[in-house]
Amino acid sequence: MAAHVEHVSQHSDGYGYDIKVQNGAYQLHIEVKTTLRRHSLTVFLSRHEYETMVHDSAWQLVVVRLSGDLKAEAVCSVRGEWIRQHVPQDRTVSGRWESCRLKIPSAEATSGIERLAPLLAERRSPMVDGSAGW
Repeated sequence: MAAHVEHVSQHSDGYGYDIKVQNGAYQLHIEVKTTLRRHSLTVFLSRHEYETMVHDSAWQLVVVRLSGDLKAEAVCSVRGEWIRQHVPQDRTVSGRWESCRLKIPSAEATSGIERLAPLLAERRSPMVDGSAGW
């Protein structure tokens, strides 16, 4: 059975992720960030995206590196545990962070989208399965 892919952020920003991929009971909720930089990986994460990650085990941060003419060159994933350890901490009840900038070390950028493997069967893009490298 083929996986169903839905670009949910076209309908609403309220999901906390951009793309829903589903095949039977297995789902992956992908938050997509893009960059043009080759050697520096910096993304901005909203509080809503972060809280969705905390409560949704299917959530995955994916970064797509684009070429100068905006074509996808590479794809990587970032572990939720690393994100949890590096977002700001709220210090008082009178204020909280709403957006943060995360500078992701290259060692934390895993080439491809490993969590898509159960949904892809035989036809895998080298960018998605990680063989293209980051």
